[in-house]
Amino acid sequence: MTDFLAQYGKPLLDKGYPIIPIKLGLKHPGRKGWQDIKADKDNLSAWLSNGYAHGGVGILTATTPAVDLDILDRDICDRMTSYVERLGYAPRRTGRAPKTLFVFRTDVPFAKMKSRTFEDMFGDRHAVEILGKGQQFVSHATHPDTGSPYRWHGDDLADVPYSDLTVLSRDDAKDIITYFESIIPDDWEEVEREQGALPAELPDGVSDDLRALAYAKPPLDLTTDQIKTCLSVLSERCDSYEDWVKTGMALYHQFGGGQQGFALWNDWSMNSLKYRGEEMAAKWRTFSANLSNTRPVTFATVLAWAKEEKRNQTSIADDSSLFMHISELAEQLGPTKWQVEGFLEQDATGVLFGPPGAYKSFLALDWALCTASGKDWHGHEVEQGTAIYIAGEGHNGLAKRVVAWGQHHNVDISKLPFYLTKRPIRLRDGECAAELRNHIEKITEGGPSAKLVVIDTVARNFGSGDENSTADMSDFVSRVDSDIRVPLGATVMPIHHTGHSNKDRMRGSNALEGAADFLFRLGTEEGTSKAVLTNTRQKNSELADPFWLEPQTIMIGGFDTEITSLVLNETSPPVPVEEETPLKGKQLALFKLVETEAPVEREALRNIAIEDGIFETTAQFRRAVNELKKKEKISENDNKFNILEAF
Repeated sequence: MTDFLAQYGKPLLDKGYPIIPIKLGLKHPGRKGWQDIKADKDNLSAWLSNGYAHGGVGILTATTPAVDLDILDRDICDRMTSYVERLGYAPRRTGRAPKTLFVFRTDVPFAKMKSRTFEDMFGDRHAVEILGKGQQFVSHATHPDTGSPYRWHGDDLADVPYSDLTVLSRDDAKDIITYFESIIPDDWEEVEREQGALPAELPDGVSDDLRALAYAKPPLDLTTDQIKTCLSVLSERCDSYEDWVKTGMALYHQFGGGQQGFALWNDWSMNSLKYRGEEMAAKWRTFSANLSNTRPVTFATVLAWAKEEKRNQTSIADDSSLFMHISELAEQLGPTKWQVEGFLEQDATGVLFGPPGAYKSFLALDWALCTASGKDWHGHEVEQGTAIYIAGEGHNGLAKRVVAWGQHHNVDISKLPFYLTKRPIRLRDGECAAELRNHIEKITEGGPSAKLVVIDTVARNFGSGDENSTADMSDFVSRVDSDIRVPLGATVMPIHHTGHSNKDRMRGSNALEGAADFLFRLGTEEGTSKAVLTNTRQKNSELADPFWLEPQTIMIGGFDTEITSLVLNETSPPVPVEEETPLKGKQLALFKLVETEAPVEREALRNIAIEDGIFETTAQFRRAVNELKKKEKISENDNKFNILEAF
C-alpha cells in the first residue's frame, strides 16, 4: 500500500500548494472544516500520526483552480483537452479515463462554475466544472472506483512549483464552459431530472404483477428509436447464444414481456445465420423468470455493450484523409519489417501457444531480452527497443530465468530497457488497458520506444469474462489491439494454452486465433527434452521453418544455496526411430522354429518347417528366410541358422 500523504505531502507543501488530507477510500477529507485548513509542517505531522498516513492528498482550489472535464465521451474530451491546453502550461491528472483534470493558479479567487449536464443516448452524463473557492481535488491517492492510483501526465504536480502554473481568470473559466456547450452533439440532451428516476409509465398491456416487478428494477427511460439504435450497433452479437439470450431477457424486462419488445428482439435476431423464427416465441416466454430475479438482466446491460462498441468506432464525419489514391498505396509497398527476423513482425499482434511445460515463457523471455539488448536471436536479427512483460504470476521464477539468460549471454541485465508488471492486468477492461498503455508511455518517455509487449498469459491477464465466449474474447482482442498495439506501434504477443483434448489449437474462443497476424505453437517432442517451434500463420510473409530448441541448465552464481534455471539453445531435430514391423504369420512361425532348434542346418530347418505345415514349398521357405535375414532376426553361418534377437 502506498502512503500517499507521507510520500507527497511534504513535496507539495514545499512547492507552495494548499494541501489537505484525504481519507483512505474517499475523494474528500472526511472531516468537518476542511475548507478552512491552512496546512503547514505541523499539520502534516499531525495528520501522519492520527489515521491519515495511508490516505491521499488533496489540494484546495481557492487559489489553485482546476478544470475538471467530467466527460466520458473520448472525442469530446479530446477536443476539450486541446482547448484547455491552449491556455498555457497546466499539469493534467487522470483518475477514471477519459475524464481528466487540469491545474491552474489565480490571484483573484472565484466561486466554482459548472456547465449544464448532458446525457447521451447510452445514459452517460457529461459536464465541465471549474473548481474554485470552497472546493478541492485529489492530487495523489488510489481512485476508489478503479483501484489504481491517480496518474499525472508528463510532470507530476509534486515536481511543479506553484509559481510555474498558468493563471486562470474568471473569464477564462467562462470561455471553457461556453466552448464545451457549443460542441455538444445533437443527440445529447440536457438533463434536469435526478438520475435513477422512474419512467412516467410502463408499456401498455403490462399486468399488475409484472408492473410491480418492473418497478422493483425499473426499465430504462428510453424511446423505441433509441433502443433500435442500440440494437443496430450490436448486430454481430446475435451470433453469440449467450448475448442473444441476454438481449432477449433485457427487452422482456424493458417492455414487461409485451409484444413490442418481442418484435424488436425478433427483428434483431434476423441478423444471425442461426435465426430460427419458429423457436423465438417459446424462448421469449422463458424470460418471464428473469423478472423475479433479485438482479435481473435489464436493458442497461445492452446499453453498456452499445456504449463500448460506440467508443471503439472511429468517426469519419470530418476526416479529410479518409481516402488515399492508389499511387499512395503502392508507395507503402516494401519488405516486411521484422521485430525478430523471420519470426515476429513489427507492429503486429500474434500469439505463442502450447501445452503446459513446453517452455513458452522461456522463449518469450528470450525474445523480449533480445529485444531489450539488441542481441541476435540464434542468428536472426532483432530490432532493439524497450521490452514490456505483463507477468501474471511467478516473479521468483521469472527472476531466475532473466538472471540465467544474462549470465549465459554475458549481458548486464541491469542496463536493459526491460520492464515487468508487478501484478496481472485486466486487459478486457478498457480502462485498465488504457492505463497500461499510459504507464508504458511514461516509462519509455525519453528512452527507447516499446517494441515488444508480452502478455503472460491470456488467462492470467484476461480479467472478468469467459475465454470461451466469442464476445468476451473479442473484447480482449480489441483492447490489446486498439489500446496497446496501435498507439504504441509495438509487437504484442499474448501467450496462451492449448486445449485439453486438442493440443494443436488454442483453448477457448477462436476469436483470438482469427485476429492474430502470426501464430506460433511450441511443443515438446515426446521422449526427448527438445521442443519445436512451429509457425502456423504468418499473415504478411512466408511461414518460418520449424525451429528446434533444447533447454540447458544454468547454475546461477553468487548465492549461498544452489540456484539453477534454464536457457533455450538452438538444436537439431531428434533422429527419427524407425518402427519395426512386427513379425506375423509364416515369418513369425519360422522365427520361433529357429529359436527352438538353433543352431540348425538349412536342410533340417526346411524339412521341419514343411512337415509342420508352416510352408508348402521350398520357395516359400526360401523367401521367409531371406526376409528374416533382412530384418536381422536370424543369421546363417556355415549353413547353420541362429537367432540374432530374442522375440
